[in-house]
Amino acid sequence: MRISAVLSLVIAGLLTSCADRVEVYYSSNLNGNLLGCDCRGYPEAGLDKRAWYLDQNPLPEDALLLDAGNILDTGRDPVLTGFILKTYEELGYQAVAVGTNELADGPGALMKRVKDGSFISHNIVSESEGTPLTAMPLILETKTGVKVAVISLADPDWFNPWLARFNGALSIIDPAAVLEKQQKMAAEDGAAAIVLLANGSEGWIRGLMANQEVNNLQKSHSAMTPVTAVILAGEEKLIEENLPGGIPLLSPGEEGNRLGILNLKLHGSRKPGWKNEFIEFHYLGLGDETVAARGAEYAEYLDSRR
Repeated sequence: MRISAVLSLVIAGLLTSCADRVEVYYSSNLNGNLLGCDCRGYPEAGLDKRAWYLDQNPLPEDALLLDAGNILDTGRDPVLTGFILKTYEELGYQAVAVGTNELADGPGALMKRVKDGSFISHNIVSESEGTPLTAMPLILETKTGVKVAVISLADPDWFNPWLARFNGALSIIDPAAVLEKQQKMAAEDGAAAIVLLANGSEGWIRGLMANQEVNNLQKSHSAMTPVTAVILAGEEKLIEENLPGGIPLLSPGEEGNRLGILNLKLHGSRKPGWKNEFIEFHYLGLGDETVAARGAEYAEYLDSRR
């Protein structure tokens, strides 16, 4: 066999291998922690530490960068929110799910931020428009041509007490029905995988995915893109486990202190393989200078209001 032919086979094999893999960097539950502190035994690393890490360790060209939500503070704070959203934009986050914290500024602010691309949510509905805040799956395409759909679902039991404060401006619809609809649309868009950003309790998402596995066994898979990974925000527990069907259920834990790195091996299979690692940050670690400057500006703002 000629050398050129051998090289062609090797290159083709490498391209196929790359096209079978997706790398996902993910986070959740920042809770408005722009800078870190020891916080009386509940340490918060701060967004400045994550930003420093991502600056020093640039993402691979094909990697996705996602957040499962609760990036903002639990109370209304437009100045802090502005600093966090600016930092997330600079870091290159491609999707951030709506968590309960993102409701703190009210429905109007949330709907505006969804429209400008800061957040996604597929089963929270705007009553004024009569549609979900995010109607279609977010399709991200890697450099090797792999299309990945990102879907965000909220736990009704967790969100309804918050939504009740808004006098009907927002409501929540059945996540199971929404997920099936989004899977069908993802298949129509040619997505090979779905990363589900779930915000709520661990028990809720386990039940949702167990029911989905039973339903999928009774239906044709050709018309639906499978859920390939679930990233959870809400309970702030460190989770790295298998769901039915070998789907990873992952949560980087409390206070934004970790960044997860998930490698998915697709191979066109319903049960792809995966490998995960967590990068843990410390509140005394090195921080990004730009984010640290924003933290100092925010501290001055707080002092001026006292």
